[in-house]
Amino acid sequence: YSIGTGCLNCQERNRTCDRSRPTCKRCAQTSVECKGYPQEARGLKHSHALSRAKSSSNLPVIFLSTACHQAPFFDPPTNTQGQISYPPLESVPSASYATQGIYTTIPQDTSLFVSDPDALSLGPSLASSSNTTYYSPQTSHSLSQSLSQSDVPSYSSPHNPLTPEFAAPAFFNHPAPGIHSQNWPTLDEDSDSDDLEDVKEALTNAVAIAGHPESESIVNCYSLWMIRFLFEPLRGIPTARDIIIQGFARGGEMLWRMMLFANIAGQVLGTTPYNVNNPPYLSTLYSHILQRLVDAGSYFEPSREMDRCYALGAIEQTFEIVCILCKIGTLSDIINIMQHAAPVFRRACRDSPENLVNLPSLLTTIDISLQSYVTHDILLSMLTHRPMFFRYDVTYPPHLSDASFNTEDGPGLRWLYGVPDWLMVILARMNTLLEDYGSCLDPGVAKGLEEEIRSKRMIVAGGVDPSLSMGRIVVQESWRFAALVYLFMGLCGADSKDARVTRVHSKFMKLYTGVEAQRIPDSFLVLPMLILGLPAPSKDRKPIRERMLNLMECSRPNTFGNEVVRILDDIWARADERGRAGSAGSSSGVSGRGASGGPEGSSSWSGSVGDAKFVGAVVWSDLRLGCLRVTGM
Repeated sequence: YSIGTGCLNCQERNRTCDRSRPTCKRCAQTSVECKGYPQEARGLKHSHALSRAKSSSNLPVIFLSTACHQAPFFDPPTNTQGQISYPPLESVPSASYATQGIYTTIPQDTSLFVSDPDALSLGPSLASSSNTTYYSPQTSHSLSQSLSQSDVPSYSSPHNPLTPEFAAPAFFNHPAPGIHSQNWPTLDEDSDSDDLEDVKEALTNAVAIAGHPESESIVNCYSLWMIRFLFEPLRGIPTARDIIIQGFARGGEMLWRMMLFANIAGQVLGTTPYNVNNPPYLSTLYSHILQRLVDAGSYFEPSREMDRCYALGAIEQTFEIVCILCKIGTLSDIINIMQHAAPVFRRACRDSPENLVNLPSLLTTIDISLQSYVTHDILLSMLTHRPMFFRYDVTYPPHLSDASFNTEDGPGLRWLYGVPDWLMVILARMNTLLEDYGSCLDPGVAKGLEEEIRSKRMIVAGGVDPSLSMGRIVVQESWRFAALVYLFMGLCGADSKDARVTRVHSKFMKLYTGVEAQRIPDSFLVLPMLILGLPAPSKDRKPIRERMLNLMECSRPNTFGNEVVRILDDIWARADERGRAGSAGSSSGVSGRGASGGPEGSSSWSGSVGDAKFVGAVVWSDLRLGCLRVTGM
């Protein structure tokens, strides 16, 4: 399916052409030989086609029309900066990347690794800029990569960034003959029963795109992802709508990335487990976005406002890739994207480079990529005991107040993970205090933070299913409890046996065990559980662990969720070694043994759930060491 003028027959007969390529279906139905299509006024120098990929009969795979090989769309313009050059297909990194994450082998079908689909939409990059290679040793399991500044060509583009018109759009196709569909996922037959809020219908109504038969399948994939992985999917509809409509309206790179995301959603949410050792769509999207960020880091516009707009274009859709990685990538994958995006993010912010970025103002911005970056920066710092990539100004400007962050339709990303908007500002302040004072925070400041955390109310949208309402209350209260554990253990230096910590953990476990295990709340407790699980006594560890491993994002090896389980295993095991050593009168603890049961966090684990008298105290620094030992980050 391609957008443009109709075939010559339909034009001569004044009929509406369906514009199918290479021949018109209307001509075929009337047994008339199609005369083809008129030559486009402009031609595309480089193919944007995704190869025909394996799929199941229930889940068509989205890919770009092969017509773009046959009928070029536009010639890139030239200017004094030189002709646009597109890298050959062979130069595109066949990425799976360094450290210890998902992928053991590099996909051999290089046609899946399409070169930059439309360098125009990114804007200029200096022809003389350093080149970058993404590569992976065969022993690698992660998307995270090592960078070499010499091998992959950079994209030289005109000085004035252009917005592409419609390029060859996506369509859905059935499996190619001879492809074994059991290797690829089918849609979950029960997925509609999970749509208690009619998210699919709401998104379909919001994205009414005429003339795009493939839009229905893309909406299906997006709605499945939203239902399964968004805390409040209805509030995410405006964002999804904008992404889909812009993808079809702008074409080129935007459309290409949108289809990759839809295919990834189909792979992940199918009933057949996706092949974690060979996920071509995720590898392609990850590699492409990293290349955009690297290219953007080497180019600066002459004026501050022009450079800010350029950076905004470069960082767009990092929101999608980070959200994907939080579910099916590793911590090292996420940190790698965040690190490469950091300088581009700062240039995209309105705040003067000499000042700190104002967090409340940024959380109210309409740009989802900026909101996403700061949200993940704050949360990852808290969850891994790593410094934030940036410090933030947490004072409220005159036009904002903290009350605006405690409303049902608040400005932040509560709808993404369930973290209350007001808590994001407090967590950013706590992260900075931890960097400045460690565990020696002034008691008065700590008391003020505790009162502020306890005093805020939780928000649940009205009119939703009662089970969803209860699940969302549990998630938000759990984030409150996680913030209190962070305050007591991180900033006040308490260990897991401190009375303040045990009281908070007991309240959490009462809440946790008082609701049925289901997608909400369990899927949205994976992140805060990294904090809430630290003080877990022996009797609570096995229930926490088993319930987490019932989740897709925790049971599949080499995912962030699975790493959370393994980090907790490691922390508990080392703490118990210290407890046993202390009971035996040892002069020093033993910290060399990791968690039992192998690296995958399997259900066969038989770690530290023994005699409570040997359960050692966990301290906040154990979190940093556990992350390093399990993820390398």
